[in-house]
Amino acid sequence: MKTIACLLMGVMTAGLAQAGDSVEAILREAANLKAEKLAAYLVRNPEAEDAERGRAELTRAYLELDMHDEAMGLLLQRYEERVKAEDPDLQELLGEVVAAYVALSGEQGRKADGRALIARAREDLGGHPMAQRIGGFLDQLEGSLNRPGPGDTMEVAFTSTDGREVSLADLEGKVALVHFWATWCGPCVAEIPNVISTYETHKEKGFEILSISLDRNRQALDAYLARHPAMTWPQAFDRDRGEDGFAEAFGITGIPANFLIGRDGRVVATDLRGEALGQAVAELLKAD
Repeated sequence: MKTIACLLMGVMTAGLAQAGDSVEAILREAANLKAEKLAAYLVRNPEAEDAERGRAELTRAYLELDMHDEAMGLLLQRYEERVKAEDPDLQELLGEVVAAYVALSGEQGRKADGRALIARAREDLGGHPMAQRIGGFLDQLEGSLNRPGPGDTMEVAFTSTDGREVSLADLEGKVALVHFWATWCGPCVAEIPNVISTYETHKEKGFEILSISLDRNRQALDAYLARHPAMTWPQAFDRDRGEDGFAEAFGITGIPANFLIGRDGRVVATDLRGEALGQAVAELLKAD
């Protein structure tokens, strides 16, 4: 179990937060202690009856500590162990291990690693009685890797609902937000006042928004925009694009979703909400 031993060393050298500094510090200390004890237990008891549960809990602890490399390494180890089982639990193997690894690989700019594990799962499970359904699930995971992450670029160009021809490429040199939403999405609607506020605060300083609506019908979008005249930035109705929609192209599986683009045209951050959006925009505009 060299992998667990190495991870244990990583936790021990990370150090504990000073107790009582803040709620965040206390929670981080608890997660660090949990990770340290779980890693030590797994080194001593690699074949214990509850070892798999321990590895699952250790993965969660690493994620709480933002120890992404350690979490990915442990997920890969869990895959290698579980796929060898005579009748592997597909919910655990695919839903908890492969899906988590692929999501992390995307977040950490390691999409090639995620695609590699998907390819391996296709080969390892190709002879399973449920191979067809497994393949469909893996197709969805692979599609999610189309979702842009920090450092990626996005190609966005459309005719807006008011007839404007817009392109993200034309905004190079500005800070931009590519914003996916829909009028039927409660969290999206709840976030709109913050998006409006951020836009009105920074639009004269070089900030732009390109929204992409995933509404089911154009009338609902038009009616909402009519009631909210402050949403003056371009809006795309994604259903107009059919199978070539932006949601499909960028692996959008849930909304609200947004991508903050720096002056160089690359994604800086994703899914910013509330005050975090305004702060990130202000910092990017101030940086240059």
